[in-house]
Amino acid sequence: MPTIHFVDGEKGGVGKSLFTRTMIQYCLDKKIPFVPVETDRSNPDVAGVYKEICKYAVFSENERQSNKADRIFEWAIEKPVIVNLAAQSHRAVQGWIESNQLIELGSSQGVMPQPKNSLTERDCPVSCEFDYNP
Repeated sequence: MPTIHFVDGEKGGVGKSLFTRTMIQYCLDKKIPFVPVETDRSNPDVAGVYKEICKYAVFSENERQSNKADRIFEWAIEKPVIVNLAAQSHRAVQGWIESNQLIELGSSQGVMPQPKNSLTERDCPVSCEFDYNP
């Protein structure tokens, strides 16, 4: 089942990008199909390392720009997505999920958010925590 993996954290410099790059490299090494997505406009370091394959999306609390992240869900219909989130973007991501009713839509399309501690070692060789708290 396609899944959206959000790598999230409110502070910069705590290892989100390193963790994202580890997940991306693991998928490349194991030939697991996926879509890597960079959302950090101020420091797009994941896209800098994987510039040939990385897609871009934007999360914003501005209602006029709120649809700029919709591509993430569209990509997830086809294959798993790994999203490198910018620091302090949790509220914008939560708003995007809620305003688009993505939990319900995902259930109908076979796309699910990854609940906390549900990745297997096959999916991710390091300790993983993904949490969505509406």
